[in-house]
Amino acid sequence: MEADGTLLILNPKVVLPKLLVTFNCISWSALTELYQLAGFKEPLEELDYSLLVNEALPTQGAEEAFDGVVIYSLSDAWMYFAKKLVEQGRDIELYGVIERDGGNIEYYAVREGLRFWGEFSREGDDDNTALAEWLAVLPNDVREYFLTQVSVGCEED
Repeated sequence: MEADGTLLILNPKVVLPKLLVTFNCISWSALTELYQLAGFKEPLEELDYSLLVNEALPTQGAEEAFDGVVIYSLSDAWMYFAKKLVEQGRDIELYGVIERDGGNIEYYAVREGLRFWGEFSREGDDDNTALAEWLAVLPNDVREYFLTQVSVGCEED
């Protein structure tokens, strides 16, 4: 299923060059390496391999930003990827927002001492408390980036 969003991964160590994509995808091997750096032994077991396109996750691109990489996601497989990092990742700093076609928006933040995942449904919720909670845990420069450069789900339809 299509999904549109942005993930900011800070300090991804040696995997950064592999995350800077070519041909609008990030390879399975680069994702596996990132998961291993985040402390996973069997990193991508639960990510459905059928979500991949030619052994990679599709993107709308990626670029260096801050001290890491910004990935512009194109499929909901990125939602599973980010949530798994929030739930169980170590030694990683990730912030992001992804909206699935159909209106669900997920918010992610993980760094030392913090794990945040929130969800908002445009179809059933009137108040996007997940957005306010997510913005509150972001570092100031990251919050400013997302508010000025990325659609975070606070605009009206």
